[in-house]
Amino acid sequence: VGAARCADPESAAAPPPHAFAVADAAYRAMRRALQAGEDAADQAVLISGESGAGKTETTKFVMRYLAGLSAATTGGADGLDGLEAQVLRTNPILEGFGNARTLRNDNSSRFGKWINLAFDERGRLREASLRTYLLEKVRLVRQTEGERGFHVFYEALAAAEAGDESLRSWPAPSNARSVCVSGSTCGVDGRKDGVTDAASFGERVRALEAFGCAGADRDGVSTILLAVLELGAATFTTNDRGATEDAGAACDPATRPRLEAAAAALRVDATSLEAALVTRRVFAEGEHLSLALSREAAGRGRDGLVKALYGALFDELVATCNRGLRGREAGDGGQQGAAIGLLDIFGFEVFATNSFEQLLINYTNERLQQHFNDFVFETEQREYAAEGLRWDAVDFPNNDAVLTLVEGRAREKTKDAARRKGSALPSVAQQAAIGLLATIDDECLLVSGRPGGATSDAVTDDRDDASARVLGRRLKKSFGGEERYGCDAKQERAGKFQVSHYAGPVEYAVRGFVAKNMDALAPDAAAVLETSSDPFVRGLEARRAANAAAAPGKGLKSPKGRRVSSLATTTLAQRFRASLSALLVEIRATRPHFVRCLKPNDENLPDRVAAPRLVEQLRYCGVLEAVRVARAGYPVRVPHADFARRYRAAARADFVAPPPPAPSSGHFEDDDDDVAYANKAAADALVNALSDPARLRVEAADGSYSGNPDRQRGVAVGRTKVFLRKTAYEAVEALLA
Repeated sequence: VGAARCADPESAAAPPPHAFAVADAAYRAMRRALQAGEDAADQAVLISGESGAGKTETTKFVMRYLAGLSAATTGGADGLDGLEAQVLRTNPILEGFGNARTLRNDNSSRFGKWINLAFDERGRLREASLRTYLLEKVRLVRQTEGERGFHVFYEALAAAEAGDESLRSWPAPSNARSVCVSGSTCGVDGRKDGVTDAASFGERVRALEAFGCAGADRDGVSTILLAVLELGAATFTTNDRGATEDAGAACDPATRPRLEAAAAALRVDATSLEAALVTRRVFAEGEHLSLALSREAAGRGRDGLVKALYGALFDELVATCNRGLRGREAGDGGQQGAAIGLLDIFGFEVFATNSFEQLLINYTNERLQQHFNDFVFETEQREYAAEGLRWDAVDFPNNDAVLTLVEGRAREKTKDAARRKGSALPSVAQQAAIGLLATIDDECLLVSGRPGGATSDAVTDDRDDASARVLGRRLKKSFGGEERYGCDAKQERAGKFQVSHYAGPVEYAVRGFVAKNMDALAPDAAAVLETSSDPFVRGLEARRAANAAAAPGKGLKSPKGRRVSSLATTTLAQRFRASLSALLVEIRATRPHFVRCLKPNDENLPDRVAAPRLVEQLRYCGVLEAVRVARAGYPVRVPHADFARRYRAAARADFVAPPPPAPSSGHFEDDDDDVAYANKAAADALVNALSDPARLRVEAADGSYSGNPDRQRGVAVGRTKVFLRKTAYEAVEALLA
């Protein structure tokens, strides 16, 4: 197949499904569009599937294939070098800092990414860029038994134990108890795929050095990692206070050395760091007050700082990769070239307990499914038109009701109406129009304005049953009448609700929604970081504020006009929606190619296929709906020549195909047109010959048909293919049996 496509890529038979074939189709479509001078030359390869289905590996296959094509164009067919190699070196960095072992997968990507590969008019890779989505930072502070945190922590611990001099300040794995790595007994070298942590760390370091992150810069990355690890080891005890004093928390003396090690790595004062975690300064009545926090609240503040530090480090590494991917100048021609985007995104998720992350992930899949639906619908319509057949609109599935529930409708109009009425909150009907995400955003403000909320750390309490019940009741009151929303009495008592997604119903637990959406770092902790002598740590707050400012809208405002922390001016939902909207704008401007990754079984065993699990995954990725749409029309389409060749044996023995036009007949100017005419004539004649034995209804382009009107086995002859309905295909196949 490869040799045939190399000799005549346009006429050779299509290869069987493979990631290389999809990459090849995208690259050739881009090149054809560029050569034809078309504006819409950009392509996209959208790779989806559940955890462990192979999305990350498939993305690497596609990247390697495209890099190889670019290298061959520049004369480097014997190997990858330059920008092509640099693109592939991003994989070890992103996997080390963004992947983790889960129960389903030893190397699971805990974030989504969009890789944009820009090519010049000659098909050479000119530059590339990365964009990431929704890093699962909760994994830093909580791991399920049998899972691990992010790879890089275990790899650094293993490398330190093996004698890496750059990690001499790291603790031994046996003494490294921390929320970042100790939630599970699956520790160093706990992967089940045979990959060792120490060797992997060396690969990460070499990749970082290739992007200029060496020497002091590399040490800076290791220092932030160590600070996160040591900070995660700090625990807190309750202070004994007098009768007139507030009970508060203090760092446990047993873990204070770990807190001091974290402070040293961050280059901040250890006493100030502890004070920022165990107290909160508030401004009231013209003066600052220091309020003692509980032991639990101090632990949550520590977790928030851990997530903020690691998130900032991850973003900085992505920025480092992007700086290193600014490659060649455009070619000498006048064209600007085109791009191929690769989307490696989390698939639809349904777990025993589904939280805010799953709501955002499934919302993403709803958006991508809508794009897939539109693409399939338009492709079907375009093919029917090209073949000269009538397009009868089918009952095409759409998920508009779910998107309306999550996103809201007529949002700006609703807000204006609320302002005109002078009400602090919209009515129930207006709230339903705003949508789930905006209602949760609104609750982020209201929770801090309730009694005790401003001082009890309720905003960052992901275990607060009271706030979960309040939000749950509000959601039910606002959305109880919506078609895709469900919350019965049992779910209401448990703080849960249900959304009927395109792939099926999913039950979400409200507990933690507000805290995760705030994604907040306590202002006191941010202030301590700003005193650091380390430029990266000192600039953390500025980078977070810049990211918040990049979100759409004007951010959150306190209901009473009082100032809220700059770190809470935009929510995770707002930032995520902004990123997703920008991504969809890019995708809609491309010609998409879809790759659906399926996992044959949950035991990670070869040669074992669990059919029910495959059907479930096909439903989750929307393939079953696409098949239903195709089957509503003509699901089987066979080129004229192939139809005549295969089904000639099913006709009567005396059937004779019409002769092709004589070369001197002048029927067509082009010999290829003569062949096409002959093939169509043969297919027409054969369809009519088979109509009685197979009880076919021959359908014309205008919707009329010949043969018995009671027959349902429809078949139509298009300009290049024979189109058969499912029953017609089964009938002609039966004649061959």
